[in-house]
Amino acid sequence: MIVCSCNMLRDSEIAQAAASQPLRVTQVHACLGCRPRCGGCFATIKQILDSKTQQASAPAKSCYAQ
Repeated sequence: MIVCSCNMLRDSEIAQAAASQPLRVTQVHACLGCRPRCGGCFATIKQILDSKTQQASAPAKSCYAQ
């Protein structure tokens, strides 16, 4: 499902980024290589991040790792 229509970000991409490390809503776009535009997706991104926090498992590779 497309969550951010400005950047064509899917819920699966956001969930994958959140699985790699705890993120704030404002960090999701940067982690995925884009910038927020209209902000209409923030509430849905927050829901995805909150659900990932509740399902936290072993840490995976950070999206910020070089």
